[in-house]
Amino acid sequence: MKDLNVIENVIYGWEQIVLPSVPAIWMHPNAPRPLVPYVALHMKTINSKGVDVFLLDTNEVVGNRDFVLMIQAFGLGSMGFLESLKTSLEKPSIQLYLSQNDLVFVDRLSINDISEVVDSRWEERSQMDLLMRFAQVDSDDPGTIEHVDIEKDFFAPDLNTITVEHIVI
Repeated sequence: MKDLNVIENVIYGWEQIVLPSVPAIWMHPNAPRPLVPYVALHMKTINSKGVDVFLLDTNEVVGNRDFVLMIQAFGLGSMGFLESLKTSLEKPSIQLYLSQNDLVFVDRLSINDISEVVDSRWEERSQMDLLMRFAQVDSDDPGTIEHVDIEKDFFAPDLNTITVEHIVI
């Protein structure tokens, strides 16, 4: 099973490659907020894509997982930060970094200005969702069939003659 901490580290690394001077945090309940500007990351959903496949030769169950990565940028230039992250996903070097770490960028949505008054002060803030994908690989040992004992009655076309077959494999 894919460790979600590994995925978080890959995404954090991508943000630091693109925006090295902008701190990033994961939106966990106990995460402290740094001073602005900063970027906040959150995996909103993880969904199975299609049907998982069992690979008999390796005893692995493999399936695609999509997830929505919500990115919010806080502080002056927040829309520019998100635009830099969005356009970086078209760079071969970033695509290589993500794929080498078993993560694929699928689609992006628009960047939205969600600035508001927070604690009686204006706070510039922007938000963007990205659709990402990874392969989930689990192992399974279904066991092997060691013995099969089959007994079958066969009827002739006249329905009177019966042949009994006993097969052991």
